[in-house]
Amino acid sequence: MRVYTAQLCETNPQLKNFIVTILRQADFDIYDIAVKTEALPNNQQNLLDAIPSFLSEKVFQQESNEPVVEDLYQLFKLDQTEKIFLMHKLENAENDFRELQLEQESEGTQRLFEIAGFVLEVLIEGKIIIIDELDRSMHPILARELVRMFNNPEINKNHAQLIFTTHDTTLLDREIFRADQIWFTEKNHSQTKLYSLLEFRPREDESLQRGYLLGRYGAIPFISGLSIY
Repeated sequence: MRVYTAQLCETNPQLKNFIVTILRQADFDIYDIAVKTEALPNNQQNLLDAIPSFLSEKVFQQESNEPVVEDLYQLFKLDQTEKIFLMHKLENAENDFRELQLEQESEGTQRLFEIAGFVLEVLIEGKIIIIDELDRSMHPILARELVRMFNNPEINKNHAQLIFTTHDTTLLDREIFRADQIWFTEKNHSQTKLYSLLEFRPREDESLQRGYLLGRYGAIPFISGLSIY
């Protein structure tokens, strides 16, 4: 995922500026993004070059899948050769910058960078994006603001849609969701049931988060207690 965002930063200066703005607004003190290409050692490069033929022979055995093989190869190649650096502004008299590789950043920063490219492209082109565990490694307030971007008609001018799963109960809020937009999943005998909040007809003044945590809508683990004995 980070490779895709890095590609956008290299090929689309406008999107790069948007991504930098989002990272900076998320309070990461990030002022620029640099993508640098590093050559691989010969043994690694030879192994990398063998991937297309392996995929064609062992995985995708039809000629119609050749574009898929090439796309996978290019993504993997970029993941191995491109290094992503984030520039942080230092609070000193010289206003110096410090360069950190993306892998040195917090998991929250990495997570936001990974999805930022997809989110921005979807908003611009009016597409649909599906994100599993939106809140993973992300502060609840930041997750909420990402959702608000899709609810804001001044930002989401082309009616893009965000579909996501989450364990963050603070997002159960009428300020950002209608009741028909909220769905629950509940496991029962190794099967998963999907159902709408509307089935419970919650009152307009009812706290959805509190109602969920009290078990009114199901989809909650009922644990009698954890013990090592």
